Amino acid sequence: MNASYEQLQQNPEDIRFQFEIIKGLGESVRQQTTALSHLHTQQTEILLRLERIEANKTNEQVAALRAEVEMLKADKLRRDGASGVIHAILRSPVVGWIVASAGGIYYLLRGHN
Repeated sequence: MNASYEQLQQNPEDIRFQFEIIKGLGESVRQQTTALSHLHTQQTEILLRLERIEANKTNEQVAALRAEVEMLKADKLRRDGASGVIHAILRSPVVGWIVASAGGIYYLLRGHN
């Protein structure tokens, strides 16, 4: 296991070869870092676009729901107005007298035949 000084020394050609390998690895790491940076940028842009698309869909859905609610409110007001008039007429004592009088007249006319 004891290596001698001569065995540890490398010739200049081996050193140059190792240097070229390390230099190539460094360039490869730089290129991969650049590629990852571009991918991250693209991913961020895609996510922003998706958020805008979803926001537009949400806005469309909210607008459709608002229109439906307004339509339902208008229909309810129309129905409440119509039924309110009918209820007011039926609760009126005058209507009671008119109905009772009409019933009495009808009874008298039918009874004398």
